[in-house]
Amino acid sequence: MKFVHYLYAIHVTVAALISTSALAQASENSVDTALKCKIQTNCPSFSDVFKSDPAVSPILKSAFAASDLTPPAWYEDGVESQITPIVFQGKMGLIGNICKPHFCRTSLTFIYFPKTKRVIGLSLQETRTWLGEPDAEEQALLSELKTRGSPLYQRLRTPNEPLPIEIKQP
Repeated sequence: MKFVHYLYAIHVTVAALISTSALAQASENSVDTALKCKIQTNCPSFSDVFKSDPAVSPILKSAFAASDLTPPAWYEDGVESQITPIVFQGKMGLIGNICKPHFCRTSLTFIYFPKTKRVIGLSLQETRTWLGEPDAEEQALLSELKTRGSPLYQRLRTPNEPLPIEIKQP
């Protein structure tokens, strides 16, 4: 009988450790953690934030719907960048990029503004499509994010760039 109690105690302890670890990881990869990220290589990925924060999925799906698009099948499992915190138009946001596996010319670049629960983006699939109704300045920003060699494109790929990246308008 002692052996059964011992096994039960081990089972309960292991279950508690797994549960605690999962909760720690979920909160560790939350939107709040991404906003506080100071080193790009340590920032969570899109899927980390997407899977740990249930508010992100419906907001992103509604941005697709507002643009009369269906999210591509690959976007939850695509090749992704780290989330990068920015300040744009005085608002904190998170930039991310996801591309179709083995074909990164097909991609989704987005900015999530957690305070206003808004997503804007640029979908490059068969055509170039704006997501979430970005204004002209936001469209210019999203275009610059996709332009190789642009100053912002380079800053996003500089590991020592101080975060959040302040984006100044021309």
